[in-house]
Amino acid sequence: MKDTSQKRKGQMGFPEIRRQPIDQLNEVKIDTQLSEGTMKIGEYVLPGKRDDIILIMGHLCHPGQADDGLSGVATGIQIFRELALLENREYTYMLLIVPETIGSVGYLWKRPEIISKVKYGIFLE
Repeated sequence: MKDTSQKRKGQMGFPEIRRQPIDQLNEVKIDTQLSEGTMKIGEYVLPGKRDDIILIMGHLCHPGQADDGLSGVATGIQIFRELALLENREYTYMLLIVPETIGSVGYLWKRPEIISKVKYGIFLE
């Protein structure tokens, strides 16, 4: 695997980019590659009378940023604690805890049968 973390001639890091005038155009090149691996997710389902899903998502991909990812995860868990107390849930509720954007894309790519069942979605940011 190629290490692209080192700055090359002409590259700027975030501090240098922030100092650029707002109206200045910059060219951006993003090197990516697809590789085998795993993505850890959390999934919890509370069944309802219907197969229709209300999807509630939180993300855990920003270590040390409790106000960004962890607060949404904690809120989702508390919502599910309350929903678990309901005896006659109409909808099925699904809590997903994934890496932000790529996590939901990857999850739905592996579980396409869920897409048509999702009627509502809430992303807890």
